[in-house]
Amino acid sequence: MSKIYVDTFSEMARKYGTYIVAGSTVLDTKYIYNNGSNRKGEVYNTSYVFDMDGKIIGKQSKVHPIDLELSEGLDLTPAPLTDIDVIKTPIGNIGIAICYDAFQEDVLDVLQEKGANILIQPSANPGQWTFEQQQSWMTGCYKAVVEEKRFRYAINPMLNGAAFDIEFYGQSSILSRDGDTKASFSQLPSSLGMEAIAKTDDTQEILVLTVPNPNK
Repeated sequence: MSKIYVDTFSEMARKYGTYIVAGSTVLDTKYIYNNGSNRKGEVYNTSYVFDMDGKIIGKQSKVHPIDLELSEGLDLTPAPLTDIDVIKTPIGNIGIAICYDAFQEDVLDVLQEKGANILIQPSANPGQWTFEQQQSWMTGCYKAVVEEKRFRYAINPMLNGAAFDIEFYGQSSILSRDGDTKASFSQLPSSLGMEAIAKTDDTQEILVLTVPNPNK
C-alpha cells in the first residue's frame, strides 16, 4: 500500500509540475519517510507533501483521532503535538490539520506559531452531510481563516464515496482570509470568504482558485 500511495502521488507531481498535499492514509511512516520520529509498532493517519520533482518534503500525522480510528476501530496512534511542522515552499508555508485536527485549538496554535499561511484540511466525514454537520464544519478551517484570521488561505478537500462499508460525504471548499466572495454549503446562508465550493456532497469535483502568493 505504501508503494502505491507514494508512486502515484510522486508521478502526478512530476508529470504536472506541481506541489501535492496528498490525502491522508493509514501507514507505518518508517516505510516511507524515515526521519527518526517513528515509534516502533505505531501506525498513524498521515498526509504527505510532494514537491514538483515528486519527492516527499514533509508530512503530518493526525493528533486527535476520532473514535473510528482508535482502539475499537483502526487502532491508530495519536501523533504528539511536537510532531507538528510547517512545510515551507515557494508557493506558501503549508500547515496540515487532518480533518478533526482543524477544529482543535492546540493544533491550530502550533501551525500559526510556526508561520503557516496556507491551512490544508484533508477530510473524510463518515456520515450524511446534514444541516447540523454543515454548521459544525463552519467552526473548523472557516473559523480559523475567515473569522480569526490565523491563516491567509485554507483548502478543505472532502472525500466522497465509499471506503469498504463506510460512506463519506461533504463539500470541498477553498477559503480566503480577505476574500469578498460569498458562497455557502448547500443548507447554510452565504458567508464571506468561501471563495470556491463543490456543488454537491457526494460526487467528485475539481475546485480551482487563483490567488496571490501568501509569501509576498
